[in-house]
Amino acid sequence: MSKVSRYGTNNQQRRPVQLRSQLRAAKIIDTAEAILRDSGPAEITFSTVALQAKIPTSSVYQYFTSKEVLLLALAEKLIARIQPHFREELSCTKISQWPDIIHALATISQRFYSASPYAAPLLLDSYLTNNISSPDTNITDRIAKQLKIHFELRFWLPVVDNLDRRFLVAIEIAQTILTGSQRRYGKITDDYFEEAERAMISYLANYFPPVLAKR
Repeated sequence: MSKVSRYGTNNQQRRPVQLRSQLRAAKIIDTAEAILRDSGPAEITFSTVALQAKIPTSSVYQYFTSKEVLLLALAEKLIARIQPHFREELSCTKISQWPDIIHALATISQRFYSASPYAAPLLLDSYLTNNISSPDTNITDRIAKQLKIHFELRFWLPVVDNLDRRFLVAIEIAQTILTGSQRRYGKITDDYFEEAERAMISYLANYFPPVLAKR
């Protein structure tokens, strides 16, 4: 049996230590993504993943304690694809003021969902946040924290009560709007991306002045 290191609650993935185990876990996640792309998140089960990956079902259980944890690992993989492009967009975009950061995030998100539309039902569904709500595993929390970091790197931010929460709510507002488009049209339309960007800026404008001092 391959050695694995388990930590935290049952909502977390069993992190592989050995290279062979890491490759097996990555194969399981890749297979889950293929099923997501072809059939949607509802069709991702341990048995279907094992069948398509040509491994025993017990091997899936070895690394993932539940379907929810497997979906979380897949969501993390998808989100990880966005982050370097977001940093690249910020480096190429003239950031005059803080709304430009929101625009860069909206631009990259639009490109990502246009290229990988199958990701929307998973990443925008409340299923993950409803079933895995630990701050360490909540995808929305992570995005909000990254957004705050990019703000702090570029501007002197005013003292705002519960600032982390403000960024989190801004992300949740945008996700709610995008989810509405996904449910109504089966995709995220350009209009809804624009509305999500406007909504984030409007919300954060309650806490940030139009002009912030640059670092």
